[in-house]
Amino acid sequence: MQTSRAALKPTQTARRAKDFSGRRSKACRPWTEFALAWALVACGDRTGLIVDVPAEPIAPASTSSIVQTMSSTQRASSSSSSTAFTAQTSTIAAITIVDFASGPDWASYVGQALGPNQLLPVPGDGLGPARDVCVTPQTPYGCPPDAVIYGAAQTPWAGSASIPNAPWIWRGDTAMWIGQPVDLQAVLFERQYTVGPQPGGWIQIAVDDFAEVFVNRVSVGTTGSVTSYAAASTGENRAVTIDLTPALREGANVIGVAAQNGPSSFGSNCPATGCTYAQNPAGVAFQGELHW
Repeated sequence: MQTSRAALKPTQTARRAKDFSGRRSKACRPWTEFALAWALVACGDRTGLIVDVPAEPIAPASTSSIVQTMSSTQRASSSSSSTAFTAQTSTIAAITIVDFASGPDWASYVGQALGPNQLLPVPGDGLGPARDVCVTPQTPYGCPPDAVIYGAAQTPWAGSASIPNAPWIWRGDTAMWIGQPVDLQAVLFERQYTVGPQPGGWIQIAVDDFAEVFVNRVSVGTTGSVTSYAAASTGENRAVTIDLTPALREGANVIGVAAQNGPSSFGSNCPATGCTYAQNPAGVAFQGELHW
């Protein structure tokens, strides 16, 4: 219960001071200004101090006041915690992240197949920068204005919906193949990145019809198929994530994406001579990250 000194008679005030000045309990010794309010509530007059207690509740001490009353042990503990947090923050701030995505900044080469669903990471003849491709001017969404248009309305290429910043690409000589058979046509895209110590990374990729990802000419994963139409459809309509970390190393790294179009049996209304891009489209879209 709170009591103001003004509410006590002078004789009562003096008597209380005299009665308790010499017999304070061990739990109620003189207090710092910070803890005085708590002492009055917990110990009443046994503090032996005569102070005014305001009728309104005492406001909590400021942070600076609390710091000033900390023991040396508490100060040391607080200092250690602060140092640890600062070190953690510095470590996080030091991480370098490099984003990448499919596009004309990737060099394209003639691809080489070792067998069904198995591509070589060795570049063939150079074909120049990768070429943006679309099945129609509206598909996929955000088709680049300079893309080669296949005119294959039956192909949705839905896999790029989860990687909207990655355009579909194909060989640098794609425009030269319009109207010609392109079944099982292959391509290799490559780009070099220099990374720091303990690198990591990943790539998300969708393909029509099969793709294999390489890091420093080492295979790290595949998606799609040139032998299973169901697997090829999944690879085209759902992007998968492949971990690049196991094959990355400090310094220069070559990221390679090899892709292959499916056979004529994957096409639609193809003549005996084979399918064109309009009947059997080909493309790959990917984006990823490197960090160290």
